[in-house]
Amino acid sequence: MGNAEWPVRCTVEITRDDYALLNQARNRLLTTRQRITVILRLVLFVGAVTYVVAAVSGQSWVEFAIFLSLFVAVLGGLAHRFTGRLNMWRFYNTYRVDKSAQSYELDPTGFSISSSSFSGKFDWKAYHALMRTPEHFLFWINPMQAHLVPFRVLEKSDIDKVWGLLAQMPNARVEEVRA
Repeated sequence: MGNAEWPVRCTVEITRDDYALLNQARNRLLTTRQRITVILRLVLFVGAVTYVVAAVSGQSWVEFAIFLSLFVAVLGGLAHRFTGRLNMWRFYNTYRVDKSAQSYELDPTGFSISSSSFSGKFDWKAYHALMRTPEHFLFWINPMQAHLVPFRVLEKSDIDKVWGLLAQMPNARVEEVRA
């Protein structure tokens, strides 16, 4: 695999640690605007429910609504951070993660992937983002889904060759993402 010719081929089984890193990278791709939008919707919903409950019970709702909305905003921001690992574990242990060996083929035209349950070929320009972490390549289909290629299955010369190609793409970036 260390030759200078294309394509670069490898086969790997994605581990729980690989998937944890993917989850961390996904959280970094979410923009601040997306996070604020989710929290704001939650605050507005809680404020509306508080108003209705206070109106039905005949109590003053303004102070309670402000306090509860701020509490939910802070709690929502913290909960996202602390539930990430739980969600990763739950997601990894369900049917949605293909744990069988996956075969990859990378060349100047794109990326091919195949496993026991799916296969596909993607042009590099079709990806939302192309990232290099200290231990993986991440090829993002959209902000929530990515193909992951661990460096442990590639030779150093292949890693450099692939990144030399990907770094030229407008959607490429280097991220320091740790699990």
